[in-house]
Amino acid sequence: GQTVPPAPQGGPPVGTEQPLAPEEQPGQPGAGDPGEVVEEQILVDLARRIPGDPMAAGPADAPVTLIVYSDYQCPYCGLWAEQTQPTMLAYAEAGALRIEWRDINVLGADSRRAAAAA
Repeated sequence: GQTVPPAPQGGPPVGTEQPLAPEEQPGQPGAGDPGEVVEEQILVDLARRIPGDPMAAGPADAPVTLIVYSDYQCPYCGLWAEQTQPTMLAYAEAGALRIEWRDINVLGADSRRAAAAA
């Protein structure tokens, strides 16, 4: 195989093209493009925003909704719950954020059992 020497000063390797700027990417929706509206609507539809939802915190009409997908067997999800979630809950209690929790079972049968038990 052929070895490509590294570019000076951290740039791309010699012989590679620079990527196009985001606004120049072919096939990407631009501002005002109908594809952009569809993507935004999909994101809006993900939030349940049901008042009294036991798997949510914060007002249903909060300006921002954070959907937390987590697996009870995931150590990184546990770290987030211990270290970051308290700060997010403070925002939810202040009415600036809605948090909606969703179970995602990616680590096997124990994940499914833990989610069912929760």
